[in-house]
Amino acid sequence: MENQKEHFPHILFYYFRKGKNAVQAHKKLRDVYGEDALKLRQCQNWFTKFRSRDFNVKDAPRSGRPIEIDDDKIKALIDSNRRLTTREIAENLNISKSSVENHSKRLGPLIAHAIATAYRVAVIPGNLYRTQAEARISALGNNANAGSWC
Repeated sequence: MENQKEHFPHILFYYFRKGKNAVQAHKKLRDVYGEDALKLRQCQNWFTKFRSRDFNVKDAPRSGRPIEIDDDKIKALIDSNRRLTTREIAENLNISKSSVENHSKRLGPLIAHAIATAYRVAVIPGNLYRTQAEARISALGNNANAGSWC
């Protein structure tokens, strides 16, 4: 589908030149490519662009586009030093702290646990009863921050 998406603006420009409107062009795209071809709003945006005499069919560069970071780089950093914090990883890879946190969720519980260990906090599931959480925290002893139970 990704290879086809780059052709949709060309197809929309063709329908624009034929005198069709965005709704008609969207229906034709949906008939051929299925429901996830392009949203109606995207077709309308392209037609608005064409009506303003901007016939460039390439997407404009986006300033807020996220930086692509490889999960393997984060995993390698954590494997080399299990005590790195998310802030240190972010500074090392020149990305935001929240990006590191999002990637760590995808990498799995071992990475999340390594990051939590670096912060010296207990990894306690939020769906435990208070007594269960307190029992786990007390079992961890001095290795965890018992200030928060979930």
